[in-house]
Amino acid sequence: MELPEVLGLPLEEAVPLLEARGWEWSAKYLLTPRQREEAVNIPGCRKYVVRQQRLSENKVALAVICKLPKGGANNGSEDR
Repeated sequence: MELPEVLGLPLEEAVPLLEARGWEWSAKYLLTPRQREEAVNIPGCRKYVVRQQRLSENKVALAVICKLPKGGANNGSEDR
């Protein structure tokens, strides 16, 4: 089974491409030291695939970054 190239795509576009071709997937978020685990659930967080690794015949692991809106996770409202 040929693995679709999803590198650089938004996660919301990559997942349907993979699933339509019968691939199971898992995602690991790569967060910077300033980001927190909750950042991936913030509205406006844009998720992009930055790495893909074939694990087996129909499984792929995706490394995903979360690009936060300008101002960061708290839109600049957090005390620093």
